Amino acid sequence: MKCNWRRWLWGLIPVVMLSWVAVQAERPRIERELTDTASAQALRGGASWAQISFQGRDGVLTGKAWGENDAEAVSDLLRKLPGVRVVDNKASLIEKPTSPPSVALCSVNSNRRHRTGCRLEPRITASDRPKRISRAVGGR
Repeated sequence: MKCNWRRWLWGLIPVVMLSWVAVQAERPRIERELTDTASAQALRGGASWAQISFQGRDGVLTGKAWGENDAEAVSDLLRKLPGVRVVDNKASLIEKPTSPPSVALCSVNSNRRHRTGCRLEPRITASDRPKRISRAVGGR
């Protein structure tokens, strides 16, 4: 008895087609499950800034991280999840302001309880506080 390869081929084609259809039908569910699991892990790790998505089993990490170490920590956390093949870290860092934040200093009329004049001042440090506040309320 001889093995006829043509008959094997006719049996193999439907198996390959059914496998392809099954993979395509389950792909969105698998991606959604991986995204939900990864997002929950990132939130437990304190990375509320992280936005995670999956394309197949490949994860994409985006968002604005507080520091380089934070982005790497979340990326490592995602790599350790079962089912994740590769993680593409596209997270950017939050930009630090070039000038110090300002505060509004206002003088208040004690009789009428309303603001008479406001201006923005650079944030007051502990050593500048007494002299700047006295200047804001009319002192020298």
